[in-house]
Amino acid sequence: MAAKEMWDYLPGTASVDSDTTLALVSQKVAKEHGFFPGQKRMRTDGGGYITTTRNTTPQYEIDLQFNAYSESDAGILVDMFYNATIGQGMERSFNWSHPTDGHKYIAKFNTPDLSRSIEEASIHGLGRVKLIVLDRSTVA
Repeated sequence: MAAKEMWDYLPGTASVDSDTTLALVSQKVAKEHGFFPGQKRMRTDGGGYITTTRNTTPQYEIDLQFNAYSESDAGILVDMFYNATIGQGMERSFNWSHPTDGHKYIAKFNTPDLSRSIEEASIHGLGRVKLIVLDRSTVA
């Protein structure tokens, strides 16, 4: 656990679309990229800069690696992505258990498609999966 993490900067006021939790542990959290949606920096006539922020709540893009899983574990992620009551692709939010910081977040898939490779009959890979973290989850 880091001294400061996403949890510390999210307000915990959003609601989640699906009460399902993605608790499948990825082999790697490749990147946590934080940003303020809609923030823009413009150059002024005098050569300085003005920054405008439309949203003061940061969002975080998460890259996860799911390279070698059993058929049933891979099926959990596939079902969450395609199921109309859980993720429905990038549309609906769900709870996500961060594999290293110990917190649950409200997230959505941040990729328009999901690919599965089958290396052997029992080894399924989903490769890189992107999430967007919207807020803290209130689920314990």
